[in-house]
Amino acid sequence: MKSALSPQRENTIALIAASIPLAPESENIRAQLSRGELAWDDVLYLADGHGITPLLYTLWKRMDLLALVPAAARARMAQAYDDNATRNADARREFQELVALMENARVECVVMKGLPLLLQLYADPAERVLYDFDLLARDETHARRGYDALLTAGFTPVPMKAGTFVTKHLPSVWRLNGFARRGYLFDVAQPRPVEMHTTLWDTDWRGLDLQPIPDLWARSVQVAVDEKNVRVLSLEDTFAHLCVHLATHLVEREARVGQAIDIARLLAQRGDAFDWTRVIAASEAARVTRFVYLALRAVNVLTGAPLPPQNILDTLRAKTPARLRAWIEQHGARDLLAMDYRHTDLSRAYALTFAATQSWREKIRVVRFALLPSLDTLQAEYGAGGALLYARHIERRGRVYLNALRQRRAHGN
Repeated sequence: MKSALSPQRENTIALIAASIPLAPESENIRAQLSRGELAWDDVLYLADGHGITPLLYTLWKRMDLLALVPAAARARMAQAYDDNATRNADARREFQELVALMENARVECVVMKGLPLLLQLYADPAERVLYDFDLLARDETHARRGYDALLTAGFTPVPMKAGTFVTKHLPSVWRLNGFARRGYLFDVAQPRPVEMHTTLWDTDWRGLDLQPIPDLWARSVQVAVDEKNVRVLSLEDTFAHLCVHLATHLVEREARVGQAIDIARLLAQRGDAFDWTRVIAASEAARVTRFVYLALRAVNVLTGAPLPPQNILDTLRAKTPARLRAWIEQHGARDLLAMDYRHTDLSRAYALTFAATQSWREKIRVVRFALLPSLDTLQAEYGAGGALLYARHIERRGRVYLNALRQRRAHGN
């Protein structure tokens, strides 16, 4: 597959690739930093997009490599680190408030990813970006009660991006407090949305037949977060959720390297404690084995994270559709490195979704998702409009798809 990337983006990717392994080699990073062709605006653009600028700053500082970074870029990285430290300190206080709100509203919920995972995996919390708070309610009643408690406490709905239709959680809410977005990921004033989930993932995601993980609540455990006990997913269910989260974002062309680093650190720090038989059983029941394999392979190539025992890996691989398996083994890791969530490629998203199908029934469902989604989906995307919504949808999807395909062919990709 011929690269469509500019030489400066290739150099940026090479620098990031040298810096994100679990055991990075100082000399490899030094060699990339010493390249005269580095475009630092591009380096920081992609690092910011992947959510790893604070992590790169601390890594290069620890390896005594910051002197190789131009002063202006070094100052930008230091500011990103400091601002993210402030953001995460604020998030810890906000999290305590959220826990209290749920307790007072008698809402039973599990905290997904987020702050508990950050504090578990990162000795320096400022290294990892915290985008939002995800709470998985025990059922729809608890979710609605939690949502109402948030609205009463002054949270307001987050405007949805055009084309977004999510069923796994109620509408996201935040405390906007007059904030105006200025395109800076680490802005200390930017609020963190709260999402009240009813499931871990959409069970009809892009037309694929995904299912909930069975007995998830029974396996959940309690941990202390700043001396407050909260319930979190079990180790194995956390791993499966992180893998599906990365894989689905990769298919949708919005994945970030920071998501892969979370999985790598979990494997490195807790992999020996995994019950891999439970991972397989839960993944098969939820029909997400293909996404667990996709994430595992990409994370292993990018970071050197340990893989599961060979028999487990063979099982995951065998249950991954051949076209999706070939893509991830040949292109997945590099594709993730080069990904820019600000500029998604809809044509490739459809191709990967189709590659993930495991039956003719799923293939038909995916085609229907692309061409004939439900009326509720269209109304959520376009507003009222009756049957004409279908014509509008097909015209818009076709135009976006053809434009993306034209751009790919123009670059020989």
